[in-house]
Order: sequence, then C-alpha cells, then structure tokens
Amino acid sequence: MNDGERGKPLVVRGERAIEQEDAAGLAVVLLELLKLERHESLLTAQVFAAQREDLSAPHALAIMARRLRDHDTPAVVREALFALGIVGAEALLQQLALAPDRVTRRVYLEALTEHPEATGPVLHALKGRDPRRLAAAAEVSGLRALELAIPALEVLLRHEDEGVRAAAYRALEQIGTPTAMAILNS
Repeated sequence: MNDGERGKPLVVRGERAIEQEDAAGLAVVLLELLKLERHESLLTAQVFAAQREDLSAPHALAIMARRLRDHDTPAVVREALFALGIVGAEALLQQLALAPDRVTRRVYLEALTEHPEATGPVLHALKGRDPRRLAAAAEVSGLRALELAIPALEVLLRHEDEGVRAAAYRALEQIGTPTAMAILNS
C-alpha cells in the first residue's frame, strides 16, 4: 500500500464529516493526519500534509470554528483548531468578525487570546478593509497586548467606521505601553 492509499480512509472520513458538518469528526481526522505527518519519513509526511491541507479549506474549518460557540462542543474541536496553527487562527478570526452577539464574540475572543499562533493572522487582518474584521482584529490585539499592532492601530484611529475607531482606541488602552498611550494622548 503506498502512502497516499494509507491516508485515503482518513480523507474519506474527513470528506464525509465536511458534508455532514460534523465538526468533531473532522477535527479527529485532521488531528490523526497531523500525527501521521509528525511520525513518518519526509516524503510520507508530505503526502499526509497534502491530504490534511485538502481537508483544511476555509469552509471546512469554519464548520469547526462555528461549533466552538456551542456549550456541548467536544474539546477535540478546539484542540484541532489550535493544532492547525495559523489556518485555525484564521478560521477563529473570521468567525469572530461574523459573531452575532456578545456571548458568541466572547467565545472567539477567548480562543484567539489563547491561540499560540494568532499573532500573524491578527496583524494581517489589521491591514484589511472589512470593518467587522478590522474591529475584531483590533479587539484581539488589545486582549493579547500586541505591541506589534500599535502602528496599525494608530492608523485605524482615523478609520471611517466608528466601530473600528473605538476598537482601535480600546486596544491601544489595553496595550498600555508608553508608545500606545502617547498615541492616545496626541
């Protein structure tokens, strides 16, 4: 059996989980593929990585990220979103931008504050155009006290959208460094 065939049953399970919007099932498959990547030769790991990437499209990860807002979501969903690194953080950030209420926002804010690889996606989002995503990224920047975000937050203080300006202001307050405070006092 070649390497691609070894991962085929996992890919089939993952595709079925996506079709059925089974966040936990998809999370288990993605974690299994990650585990195989780490314990195989370089060539075999690349095959498993490609299979995992095929199952990690934004719409698939959104299935998992949306489930975080449910109180009965299995822990494996959060584990997978964290283990997937930057793409998992991106999925959480997108759901934060779309969150319909404060309770849901709090779930995504908490996850992004704790996510070990959220810094890059947050800094990238601060350069975007979507006001919801800008405000979400600014909010996470403040909660994470991302000093690297200060220049982008300074620019957002002049954004046309009041919600973006307010989120940038709060973020700079939360970061609280002398540089951030000087910007707020200027």
